[in-house]
Amino acid sequence: MHYLSKSRYMSGLACPRALWVSVNDPARLPPIDSSTQAAFDIGHTIGDWAKKKYPSGVEIDRGSGATSVTKREMAKRVPLFEASFSYNHGYCKTDILLPVDSDEWDLIEVKASTSVKDEHLQDVAFQRHVVSGAGVKLRRAHVLYVNNEYVRDGAIDVHSLFASEDVTEATDLLLPLVPENVAALLKVLEGHEPKTTLGVDCVDPNKCSVCLPSAEILSLYRIGARAWPLLNDGVMTFSALPSSFKLNEKQKVQVKAHSTDKVHVDKEKLGHWLRSLDYPLQILDFETFNSPVPMFDGVRPYQNVPFQFSLHIVEKDGVVTHHECLATGGDPRAQVVEGLRALRASGSVLAHNASFERGVLEGLAEKFPAESSWLHSAADRLVDTIVPFREFWFYHPKQEGSCSLKKILPALTGAGYEGMEIGNGGDASNEYVRVTYSPDVSPEEKARVYAALLEYCKKDTSSVIELLERLREESRRKNLMIDNITP
Repeated sequence: MHYLSKSRYMSGLACPRALWVSVNDPARLPPIDSSTQAAFDIGHTIGDWAKKKYPSGVEIDRGSGATSVTKREMAKRVPLFEASFSYNHGYCKTDILLPVDSDEWDLIEVKASTSVKDEHLQDVAFQRHVVSGAGVKLRRAHVLYVNNEYVRDGAIDVHSLFASEDVTEATDLLLPLVPENVAALLKVLEGHEPKTTLGVDCVDPNKCSVCLPSAEILSLYRIGARAWPLLNDGVMTFSALPSSFKLNEKQKVQVKAHSTDKVHVDKEKLGHWLRSLDYPLQILDFETFNSPVPMFDGVRPYQNVPFQFSLHIVEKDGVVTHHECLATGGDPRAQVVEGLRALRASGSVLAHNASFERGVLEGLAEKFPAESSWLHSAADRLVDTIVPFREFWFYHPKQEGSCSLKKILPALTGAGYEGMEIGNGGDASNEYVRVTYSPDVSPEEKARVYAALLEYCKKDTSSVIELLERLREESRRKNLMIDNITP
């Protein structure tokens, strides 16, 4: 007979098929990627900090005897971490169990998020079902989450780092459903692989590693949940879309471009946008990291801290210069601000998805009031290079409905980020933090990663220059629908 841990229970509520595969055919699951691993690591970090709120607590070691050890330690009436319980084919480890009065306990679930979410309530309801079923008298249930209004000032104040919400009444409503859910999911595990209906049994297919097929219609611009009924009916391609399916104007452009294998160019609007740019053009890209536990004074949980930038400056005569900065330790923001003095006092500041760069510049202006005037000026002059693509003034079928630089660049130029040691912002953040703030990294390893970081950030800004050049070429073509580009 199978058992349900809380992770299995939550997986099964989201998608019974994914639960079945994870238990009965786990080789089909994709390997854990770097972003998923980073999320796991953040969860462990927050869990460790939460334990510091209860210095007299005792951690229950993992192992087959964990439930027996838990029972023995409960008699001591001290806070328990990772206390283990089993009941009726259910098993859970509670993040924190606090003794209350003479014989009651409060259950505390720790989350790395900055608010309580619906799935947290399902998680706690399952734990209450198992723990109470195991004979523990629970008084209240709480979710402990990260307080994103906390600002570090000196040593971490662990009590201010967290906020708490009593979810007893909210989970009371879910508790009666847990036994039924457990029975249904155990039945799933004992049977054959189930079929699921996207958006119904598989609640969020975008997060499911099993059910989401590879289908052209998923690339339809902002199709969202409208894709699920289509996929459930076997509609996989644009050509199979029923006439009753309503397309907005941007989606019509995309479908036509794919059906004709031609690039769409709105020459007038694209040309107007290009002519609106003021020289010198300054193409800017930041890399940042954020931490649930602020590393420096004046920083909030999950606040973006810039550690690197690349800046290409293009003069009206075509001369290009490059500036870059990669901070080498401590609070990197002062080094970044000093490097940003290379920004000109006039001219458009270009960035792809510029709201990110605007947030970084405004954050630096807040941190360094003496520099706020010119930093705000740069933020005010930001121009977002995503606009021509988001507005579909230009669309290439190879973009596959995406406005991401990593999709647009290979579509336009034939070359992307393949083969780079660091090829995305998440890896850049994680690697920078690892080699900069970990004490056991060799100088050679740090130098290797720093070189890769400089290459990656420079690629982001040089790519925008390439995009502008190709957009100018396309804006001069005579036809609005043109043959597919061969870079």
